[in-house]
Amino acid sequence: MRKIIFIICLFCLPAISIAQEAKEVTGTVTSGSDLESILGATIQILNTNIAAVTDMDGKFTIRAKPEDVLVVSSLGFKTQNIIVGDKVFFEIIMQEDQEALDEVVVVAYGKSSRSNLTNSVAQLKNENLDDLTYSGVADALKGKLAGVQITNTSGQVGEAPTINIRGLSSITASSSPLIVVDGFPIEDALEFINPSSIKSIEVLKDASSAALYGSRGANGVILITTKDGDGEPKFTFKAFSGVKSVLRLPDILNTTEFTDFTRMERQLAENANAINENRDAASIGFSNLELARRIVAQNTSASGNGTDWLEEAKRDDVTIQNYQFDVGGGSRLTKYYFSGQFVQDEGLVKDNEYRALNLQARFNTKLSDDVKLGINFRPSYSRQRRSAQQFSDFARNYNFFAPYHNQWSSDLTGQPVGSLAHARHYRNLDFTYLDENGDQQSFTQSSIWGTNNNNPLGRLENEKRVRYEYRFVADAKLDWKIAKNLKYNGRLGAYIRFRNDEEFRNSLARRDGQSFSEDVNSTRNRVITEHTLSYDYSKGKHDVDALIGGTYEYTFLKTASILGSNFPTDFISTINAATIIDADNTFTLKEEIGLLSGLARVNYGYDNKYLLSVAARVDGSSLFGPKNKYGFFPSASAGWNVHNEKFFNENISFLNQFKLRASYGVVGNNNINNYSFTNLLFPTNYSLGSGPGSIVSGLAENGNVLANRAISWEQTNSYDFGIDASILDKRVSFTADYYYAITQDLLLNQNVSYATGHDSFINNVGKIQNQGVEFVVSTSFDFGELNWSASGNISTNQNRLISLGGEEQFINNGEREDQYISRVGEEAIQFYGYRSIGVWQSQAEIDANPSSAEDAPGGIRVADINGDGVITTADRTTLGSPFPDFNWGITNTFKYKGFDLYFLWQGSHGAEVYYGDGFYLENRVLQRDFLENRWVHPDIPASLPSGRLGREWTATDYLIQDASYISLREVVLGYTFNEKAASSLGLDSVRIFASAQNLLFFFADDYYGNNPEDLRTSSQYSSPLISGYQRGADPLARQFAAGIDITF
Repeated sequence: MRKIIFIICLFCLPAISIAQEAKEVTGTVTSGSDLESILGATIQILNTNIAAVTDMDGKFTIRAKPEDVLVVSSLGFKTQNIIVGDKVFFEIIMQEDQEALDEVVVVAYGKSSRSNLTNSVAQLKNENLDDLTYSGVADALKGKLAGVQITNTSGQVGEAPTINIRGLSSITASSSPLIVVDGFPIEDALEFINPSSIKSIEVLKDASSAALYGSRGANGVILITTKDGDGEPKFTFKAFSGVKSVLRLPDILNTTEFTDFTRMERQLAENANAINENRDAASIGFSNLELARRIVAQNTSASGNGTDWLEEAKRDDVTIQNYQFDVGGGSRLTKYYFSGQFVQDEGLVKDNEYRALNLQARFNTKLSDDVKLGINFRPSYSRQRRSAQQFSDFARNYNFFAPYHNQWSSDLTGQPVGSLAHARHYRNLDFTYLDENGDQQSFTQSSIWGTNNNNPLGRLENEKRVRYEYRFVADAKLDWKIAKNLKYNGRLGAYIRFRNDEEFRNSLARRDGQSFSEDVNSTRNRVITEHTLSYDYSKGKHDVDALIGGTYEYTFLKTASILGSNFPTDFISTINAATIIDADNTFTLKEEIGLLSGLARVNYGYDNKYLLSVAARVDGSSLFGPKNKYGFFPSASAGWNVHNEKFFNENISFLNQFKLRASYGVVGNNNINNYSFTNLLFPTNYSLGSGPGSIVSGLAENGNVLANRAISWEQTNSYDFGIDASILDKRVSFTADYYYAITQDLLLNQNVSYATGHDSFINNVGKIQNQGVEFVVSTSFDFGELNWSASGNISTNQNRLISLGGEEQFINNGEREDQYISRVGEEAIQFYGYRSIGVWQSQAEIDANPSSAEDAPGGIRVADINGDGVITTADRTTLGSPFPDFNWGITNTFKYKGFDLYFLWQGSHGAEVYYGDGFYLENRVLQRDFLENRWVHPDIPASLPSGRLGREWTATDYLIQDASYISLREVVLGYTFNEKAASSLGLDSVRIFASAQNLLFFFADDYYGNNPEDLRTSSQYSSPLISGYQRGADPLARQFAAGIDITF
């Protein structure tokens, strides 16, 4: 038996020897998300030094034995271990590794590993954007990206915030960044993209990183990458519902408090006069006006203290609801992803609300081994009702009377019960009351408030302003691998937006009783086509990739407006019911804009140590005249991965990464009004014939703007120097940037002589400088089952006007006596006026000090800046700035077993605002901030001025207030059920969460308003050289919500 076994073994030895011989194994490596071939993937035999690298087509060849294990790895993908066995060809599909993807960054027209990045790019992965209870994505970015300032200049829901990257780069042209979604530019994408569909957001902050977008990227670029499907269909449903409350309101005296206070002030004055006159002070009673107000308040309000108009303005139960549904899946050849979102968001003010439906469909398919097609569809609909009444109008409404007449006020005024009550109804009325002795007294009061305006609630309830928006965005891209290292990418897309603004004011809204309706329709259609060729080459330690291409963009704009008035009934609001059509405000406008561009870029890397990138773009814009259409915008950047140097590893091993980078670039801005280079024709009248002639209608070049055929590109030259470092096995990373940018040939709107028949013209004059620093620190640590990750950022920006085309300064006027100065050598916008130094106590003090005819006892005393002994306009000076000194944000996330806790602290410091509500006398006498220790008599020391005397407050710094704040902006607490519990419900995962916004909010001590970010941006304040004025700000909301997130 032993012999037989021995003989069999002898025969098997050759076979065993043959089986163990190495064989040639080939294959391809592709990405599971987009079916792209992966260049540079490593295929290594486990526990050996034998390895191969994939080429441009993702192909590899390696010799391996059947028992060998192939370890397949690539940056940004999960590593796979594959037993060779009997196979000689492998189709390997790599799945993205979310943790490793932190090292992959989306850049202009491509991707880059963070280690090879030479530009300033901020990145935000979507870890919880869809947990945050906002109606728009932009709000969810606040405080998370260094150098990106997001400001809610309106407290109305549905209003998009202002986004600014690295300061004010233009003083006439727009400073808004370009938004690009999956490679396709969409200017307002943050307003309607579903947050659950977002995979990552990158911000290109320096000119070098944004150079390939040319003039479109002049103010920075925000790149949004959305999710792809893969594998079996996966359904995700997320919903949350929340409630809101007012965070802060001004402290307004009620009628009882107000009349007690004014009586008390008169008593103090009487006491002081009595002392001066050496007599006993008389007891001061209520005046007839005060008595009338108290009587009305006692009989028209439940409290007897008058109407709380701020409560009348607020919605009783304020809610927000958000529903998101996503489904994704696919095979190796075709992948799909669908996303839908419905939002219903109510504002704190009764007539403000927002609803939106946002949809997305994304398809990626492989037509052949060399050709792939991707298609995106993004339809959306929104309805926003904007408040017809400013919130401050409620704060400054005397509160002695109710919004509607009750039986008592009806008997007094003769107005019908239940009809709107207005202050003018309480005129020339007879009042009776019981005095302190119980005796009945009577008197006639001519008026208890002089305004003729309707009460604010009546205006709010009888005026309706609604905006409807319909968008459709579609784009298709084609990738064709022409040769081994050569690839073509083509894209064609369209953006269509139809906006309808409807406004109807019935006869009860305003004091004139006139009904009014306006309907404005605007269409914005844009077609973009882009074509690029890319070439990638790697050999040894050398890596080169090059890109060349061209783009064309066509935009069509149309606006149609019609205005009607004098409606015979309030029940029909469409303009066909109007009996008068306003011809001056009934019109149509059409515009066309074209942009033709060429671009190129070359990246070179040596041994993953030395990095160089050079790019350029040429833009031709129809917004400029024939001789100035084209602008050339070059850029260059370099980086040094010091940590890959041998000397560094041997001496500074505690640093896992240390990279130095620098960049320079030029970008152009052409975001100005169309046709500024040519005079336009407008209707006018001609007098023709002899003698007095006859009037004939015609057209003439009599527009407000005088043509300037010489205008050209506004250009920004930008420098950036940065450091990227990490320690503790990359658990702690650090990024620092210093930037310096000069924008020259500013597109400035300048005044011209009225003799020209025009008001202004656009000209290239002046320079503005921005410089600042940015710091970002992030950490991630595991302590057993507890994971803690945190990120903090802080950024500062300083702007300075270098020149204004020969002018030393521009002074711009606001709606009152507030002024704003742009002065060479200083910040681009500063408040301008008289600096207050106290309160005038007496006429003798005025006579003995520098003063003017405007001054009076109890008024604001201002400084004699030039020291000439009198107060004149020459004593005006700079009073502050609307720009913050620095902004910061700190996020923390804790995960323990199934629990997760996230919170964001965010702050802004150094900005100031003009508190314009303080202009109104009603605010000055009703708002408690203006009352404590105000002036009442020359012999009674006071720290605050009287609201009625002396110099106008808005001409001084008295109403300029600190807009700094610190906020616990976001808190999210969640729990994810274990897989067993989820599967018992037939689900893959279940998570519940609760969230809060503005849980804590700390205002500056001297700020009197509701919202330090809410600014006026219309009328005079639409000018880029006027900023920081606040009037009618809506209050901030504190919000609590609960939601559920399920996957199946």
